[in-house]
Amino acid sequence: MILKITDQHDLENVMALWKDKEVMMFVGFANGLEVTMQQLENWLKWTKEKQENRRHFSIYDDENTYCGESFYDILENGYVVLDIKLFKKARGKGIAYWALKETISQAFEQEKAQTCYVDPHKSNDKAIVLYEKIGFIKSEYPAWLAKDANEMHQYMYLDRKKFFKKV
Repeated sequence: MILKITDQHDLENVMALWKDKEVMMFVGFANGLEVTMQQLENWLKWTKEKQENRRHFSIYDDENTYCGESFYDILENGYVVLDIKLFKKARGKGIAYWALKETISQAFEQEKAQTCYVDPHKSNDKAIVLYEKIGFIKSEYPAWLAKDANEMHQYMYLDRKKFFKKV
């Protein structure tokens, strides 16, 4: 498995992933997300602006086939927003588990990163099981994030100390 920082060479793969309706339905884009290459190039520039706090990764399998993406963004309050998306062909192979653990490890290398969180769609049972397997705990949205809460999503968090105990 390869988890690499996304660069210009990965953008066509990212575009295909984001256009995939099945991949994007749980993140609010039931028809996929149509973007131009220029928009993706601008987005890639944004991901690199604060690279000590924000990383986007492209995930490849052992045959160098693009499987999906993972992402973290460390907020000022020490919380880390996480995301992962995989093509259907890459699911059920342990790729998401491995990639997410690697992404979390890299985020927690930054001292200010204290708590990772995700908020999968409540009907996305496979994602919730994955997060629980890694050690995430279901909870109510914290007060600072409650205004952005969506009743269709499940807030889950993982503290730095718990993650390193489990690893």
